This record gives sequence, structure tokens and C-alpha cells, in this order.
Amino acid sequence: MPGSPVSVHINDIELNSPHDTSTPSHDLFNSPIFHRLLTLVAEQTAILREQKETLLDHGKKLETLAHDAVSNDQPYDADPEPMKNEQTWSAVYEIATAKMKEEADEWKGLMDVSLVFIAIFLTVLTAFLVPAAQILLPDSPPSESFVDGSTLPPLPPSSDENVCALYYLALITAMCNAVLCVIGRQWVAKLLSRPSGRTHRERTIRFEERKRLANGWIKPLVTVLYWSLLLSIGLFVAGLLYRLQNLSKSFDENAASLQATWSLGVAMVAIIIAGITATTVHAIRFESSPFDGLSSRIGVKIVDLAARRWKSIGSWRIRVDCESPSTLLRAYMSLIADAHDRKLLDRAVASFSYAASVNSGEHMMDLVREAYERFMATDSSLRVRETVKAQISRFSRDCHKVLWEAGAVTSEPNTELIDFLLKRCHFPNDFPAYATFMSYTEKNRDLRKLGTLSVDECIAKVLCTYDQNGRLGDRNQIFNQAVFYSQSLLRERRENDVARILLHVDPLSLSLPEASPLFHRSEPRI
Repeated sequence: MPGSPVSVHINDIELNSPHDTSTPSHDLFNSPIFHRLLTLVAEQTAILREQKETLLDHGKKLETLAHDAVSNDQPYDADPEPMKNEQTWSAVYEIATAKMKEEADEWKGLMDVSLVFIAIFLTVLTAFLVPAAQILLPDSPPSESFVDGSTLPPLPPSSDENVCALYYLALITAMCNAVLCVIGRQWVAKLLSRPSGRTHRERTIRFEERKRLANGWIKPLVTVLYWSLLLSIGLFVAGLLYRLQNLSKSFDENAASLQATWSLGVAMVAIIIAGITATTVHAIRFESSPFDGLSSRIGVKIVDLAARRWKSIGSWRIRVDCESPSTLLRAYMSLIADAHDRKLLDRAVASFSYAASVNSGEHMMDLVREAYERFMATDSSLRVRETVKAQISRFSRDCHKVLWEAGAVTSEPNTELIDFLLKRCHFPNDFPAYATFMSYTEKNRDLRKLGTLSVDECIAKVLCTYDQNGRLGDRNQIFNQAVFYSQSLLRERRENDVARILLHVDPLSLSLPEASPLFHRSEPRI
């Protein structure tokens, strides 16, 4: 009550004044909640650091994947010193050794066959040579005068002497052939050995120089081995036939069987000689003959020398035309159709061209179809298949080029090729190409100009294609494809794309009313 005294107890007063130091103050940064918050912040920092490292790692991996994805489409970086690049010289060295190994294997094969044959041949030859040599010796035992050398035995018959001489010549020739084979194999082994050098560039240059020097010796050696082996066999057969003829005449009567055998042997030898002569003449006449050899090359030189005096002989030799477009294209298409290595397809697909087949002037649709099927096989790479698909639109552009432009189509494609291309167009990208190919069909020449337009303009003009006077050809397929494509855009709610097409359309020229009797339901190829 006012005016009445107030009673205050000291114990009821809480001494919380800041000046009062009797009670300790409360620290907010030393609370459990704050320490928990610090722990959470530290954990969050560690998580963010791990996420950063993960994102950086994923970024590097994505960059690597992106680089690998486009690496096949990008050219290699320019090398400032291309002739000093060890990686390049390593590949060049492998190419050089692989090429040399093929030729060396052929040489070693010939030498191995020669050695095996000579080993057998010498055994047979020795069996004939020993009796022939014994015939030359006197029948009676040598007398004392023979031993003293005062009186020599008489000469044997000339026929026996000739037979023995032929056998000995065959033996000597075969043994010389064997020695040359052994020497040649050693040269070939040395040729294939790794040359000395600190770098691949140095080893490659040394290898090429060694190959150049060795070819001047090994190639003539192989030719000598071939002809010396034939010479050895020829000498042996000549001695055998000569001996057989002497036997048939060594009786008081004619030995009919021996004479017939001798005649048969001579006939067989004549046939073999005629065959060798025929192959030599074939190699002289045809430049790419598989029977080319030393004798044919000598014959060609003789013919060339004669042709300088008689010009008519120069046209007698049939040469290979390596520049003929039709020859090149046929070889290309046929080899592609038989290719098994997909890596070779990647290297060769860039040369696939429909314009080249048309400009060749020859009918080769079978080869074109086979090459196309090989390129589009499932084992071919995506890049190969896309390149072949792109050739359709490229051929369409070539059809619109003037004659003096590079790659222009110089003659009209045949009906078989047009049907082939029409079935392989892909919509909508190939609408201009489809219009170009349709223009080669009957009464559709007006579609030619549509092939130079963009895809949207081409579709728009196709939708209006029946708005013209005159009789038109069969163009239902391309018209149906244009309608189906427009309908598919509407179903996918791509009204903006449809509007972009209709910008090129005169509403009064739409051909649906006029084409309705011709409009057929068929599956679109979009």
C-alpha cells in the first residue's frame, strides 16, 4: 500500500550484476551444441572436398571419352619436325620389314625346295653315274705296263664317254646349285636381321640401304638357282635318253621296246620345252602375265629393240592400262566385295562413288551392289556406314553440277541404279536426293530443280507438286513420304517445324485434293 513500509529480504535478491564476480559467467562458444555444429561443418567440408575430387576425376574421364569419341573424325596434330618423330619411324620400320619379309619368304621357299630336290636328285644321279663310270674302265685287270704308265688303256666307245660326261655335268651343276642355295639362305637371313642403330630412324635408313645393296645380288642368285636346277635336270635326262638310244642300237636286231621308250621320252621332253616356250611368249606379250621371268624380260627387250625399227611390233604387246577409270573402278568394287578386314574398309570407303560408276560408261551394277552390301554389313564401323549413306546425297549434288565441274555426272544414270538409290534414301534428310533421282523417271523432269533446295523447301514443293498443268509421271511415293513426315511432326507436337515447312507453301497450291485419288496408304520410311 502506498505509504506503508516495504520489507525486503536479502536472500530473495539474485545477484546477477556484471559487477558481481561471485558466480562464474556462462560461455556460449563452449556449449555442446556449438561443438556439435563445428563437427558437422568439418564433416561437410570433408564431404565437399571428396565431391570436388570426384567431380574433377569424372571431368577428366568425360574429357577423355569425348576426345576418344571424336578422335576418328579429327586430323592428327601437325608435327613441327616430322622427319625426326620416332613414333613415325617406328611405324615406317615395321612397314619396311614386313614388305621385305614377304619377298624374303618367297626366296627362302625356293631355296628350301631346291635343297630338298637336289638331295633326292643327287642320290638318283649317283646310282646312274657309278655304272656309267665303270663301263669306261677296261674289262681286263691292269697289266704291268699299264701300271708303269708306258701303255695306257684304249679309249672307250664315244657313246659311253658322252653318257658319262652328261651325268658328271649334271652332278657338278646340282652340287653348285646346292652350294649357292646355302649361301643364299645365309644372305637372306642376314638381310632380315635387325640392323644396328640407336633410333628407329637410323635403323630404317640402314635397313633400306642394306636391302638396296642385297637386291643386286640376291635377285640374280635366285634366277641362277632356278635355271641351274633346270639345267642339271636337263643334262641328266639328256644322258638318260642318249644311253637308252645306245642300248636300243647295240643289238643285231632293232629293240622295238627300247626304241618306243626312247621316242616317248623325247616326246615328253619336247612337250615340256614347248610349254616353257609358250609361257615365255605369253609373258612377252602380256605385261601382267604370271609367267614373267628372266627369259621373258630378255624377250621383251629384244622386242622393244625390234620395235624401234618396225613400229608395228610395238602395238603387238598387250599392256595393262592402270589409268582406265573403268578398270580401276572394277578392281576397286570387286576387291571391296571380298574384303574381310574391317580396318581396310575404313581406309577405302572414302573412294566409294556412284558418280564414278556412271561416268565409267559401263554397266557394273552388280559390283556396285556387292560393294554397298559389304560396306553396310554389321561388322563394318558406324563411320563406314554413315559415309556410304552420305554418298547418296553427294551423288545427288553431283547430278546438278555442270560438265566442267569436278565430280560432275557426265551421263544419265541407268534405270537400275536409280531404282537402287530410291530404295536406299533415308527421310527426311534425303528428300532433295529422292527428288533428283525421281526426275530421271518418265515425265518427272520438273522434280530436278527440287534437288537443289533445302529439306524444308523440298518437302513444301513436293506437297504442291500436283498443282501444275500437263500430264505428270508417277510421283506418289515421294508425295506420300512428304505427307507422312508432316503428319509425324504433328503427332510429335512439333508445330514449329510444320510451320517452318508451310512458310514455303502457297495454301492454294496444296496438292491433297488433286492427289487424293493417287494417295495410297503405305508405311513411311522416316
